Amino acid sequence: MLQTEYSLWTREPETDVLPVCRELGISLVAYSPLGRGFLTGIFKKPEDLATDDLRRYMPRFQGENFSRNLQLVEKISKIAMEKNCTPGRRSRNALSRANNEHSKSVIPKRSRISTLKNLHSYLYFDLITNSQFLIKDTHFN
Repeated sequence: MLQTEYSLWTREPETDVLPVCRELGISLVAYSPLGRGFLTGIFKKPEDLATDDLRRYMPRFQGENFSRNLQLVEKISKIAMEKNCTPGRRSRNALSRANNEHSKSVIPKRSRISTLKNLHSYLYFDLITNSQFLIKDTHFN
């Protein structure tokens, strides 16, 4: 088993890591599949992070990047609302389904009981082609 960051923000594992994992039969545990919480839509401004939160020092959570990423999360939120689910669930599903050939290798990391309860929905939630393309073309900073 291998663990690396993998989310709609961090798609690099798709080019080298996931194909090798699949070839060797190694499972990949996706670290931070919700972009350190950002892809859930709970952050609306940088001040929503506690003053001692490490994410305040990450470029994705600062200035222009925060604003641009927030616009993209709003798109995901709109798609999620149409599908009657949360932006977080929508983000996880899009990631898993966007690379269906690799998805059998990806195991989302769970650190909270509340997210475990969503696992069943995460694995069986159907996507429509339109939604896949809207999210596939979404690029985060």
